Amino acid sequence: MFCGKDESFGPMNREHFVPRCLWEGNRPKHTIVLPAHVACNSAFSDDNNYFCDILVMDERSSSHPVVREILQGRIQRKFEKRFGQIVQTVRGITLRPAITKGGIYLGRLPTFPVDSEKSGRVLKNVIKGIFYKVTGRPVKDTTEIHWWDASKLQNGSYEELVSRMSQWMCFADDVFACRYLTDLTYPDMMICQILFYRSRLFVGETIPEEVAGLIAASEDGVADRG
Repeated sequence: MFCGKDESFGPMNREHFVPRCLWEGNRPKHTIVLPAHVACNSAFSDDNNYFCDILVMDERSSSHPVVREILQGRIQRKFEKRFGQIVQTVRGITLRPAITKGGIYLGRLPTFPVDSEKSGRVLKNVIKGIFYKVTGRPVKDTTEIHWWDASKLQNGSYEELVSRMSQWMCFADDVFACRYLTDLTYPDMMICQILFYRSRLFVGETIPEEVAGLIAASEDGVADRG
């Protein structure tokens, strides 16, 4: 599901397309596993732990019971083992003004920059897993994969796509959920919503080569007319 290659590339196993560390040992029994190379899966271990750190340290996720368990477990049992990684995660921490969506000033709270490349690799793998689950095949290596924070996509076109998505799919709890929309004309095209801890919502899409070409041609045309 990650690289799209067959058994000749190396030993394979059935792996979780959603990082297991998001549950910290309390993962439901019926999570979805898909074929992946052992080497591919292990290559993303650090990224998965980093992404989990980012999610559980986000104030928006703080009320989730699994997040509280993870924070307690990592502070009490794993702090020394992962001290260097945690320091790296919060490097650049500083106090910044925090304001709610309703305009309420919360004071100056500790914040730190997020490594979007690491987070992006995890989200792209999740998108690949969703695509494989939906279609039964891996994403082609010529297909573009994009992701966004859903809070930045509030517009009419996006809302219309969301209204046509499937029902939410989850793993018997609310740590992870996703829903998707595919296109009969372009079977390699998919848009999906990905929700973690009931609080962090992302949007992902797969854009096949032929659609990417049409988009590029359309943008060039607009630029020419401009």
